[in-house]
Amino acid sequence: MIADAAVTATGIKPTVSVANGEQSITVTGYSKHGISATLHNGSISTSADGRTGLFTVTVRPGVLTPEVKDFHKMLRDVTVRLSSR
Repeated sequence: MIADAAVTATGIKPTVSVANGEQSITVTGYSKHGISATLHNGSISTSADGRTGLFTVTVRPGVLTPEVKDFHKMLRDVTVRLSSR
């Protein structure tokens, strides 16, 4: 689930909440110009359809991602940086 999102000068920074035990989460969106995505801790893969502008970003969080306290340590937050190419 997307827990938060910040708009920056170069794109958007969504914070994605991942349940403990969940191996990955996929976010789908639209970009007219394509995207690049980065993740500080873990791995990330992207795919895009240049014809439709739809993209997917699959996030696989690292082991040391912070936990959200108010969900009884059931969620981990990872911040992804999405930028236009």
